[in-house]
Amino acid sequence: IAIWKTNIVFSASHALLTVKVPLIELNREAQKTTSKGITAEKKLKRKNLVDKVMYIGNRMLSFATVTKNIDLIETIHFNLEKLKRCRDTDLITYSNNIANLAGKIVTDLTAYDVTAILISELKSDITAYSEYISKPRSVKSITKAATQNLVILFADTNEVLSKRMDL
Repeated sequence: IAIWKTNIVFSASHALLTVKVPLIELNREAQKTTSKGITAEKKLKRKNLVDKVMYIGNRMLSFATVTKNIDLIETIHFNLEKLKRCRDTDLITYSNNIANLAGKIVTDLTAYDVTAILISELKSDITAYSEYISKPRSVKSITKAATQNLVILFADTNEVLSKRMDL
């Protein structure tokens, strides 16, 4: 049996440290989490969504122009650069509108190479992108919380070391 185990204060301090050290290690690992892969994946999903919306939207615009459907032209009027730079939630809303409108006239759009399968793929891309909207932000929240926890854990550990064990 170790000599220090008979010293109740020292033994309690040691027990406290054995709890704090794994917490420090756990928070340090959480702090090292990066959003680079998630951010890259989000950008790829956004690009795929914008490309598909542009493809379907342009064909719908051609159909609306040929059929002189002014309401449809005004509804789907968009700009590629504006679409690329819009907010995530606006892109989702616009993409859903395109998917819903295309779904209503899918039989007419078949001649323009827009099929029910393509519209279904667009809806899948919308869902995939929606799931990634907040992921980079949530990773940053986790690392921020871990950093804040480490400050507290280091302060607690230093207090145990300097005020209870180094006497």
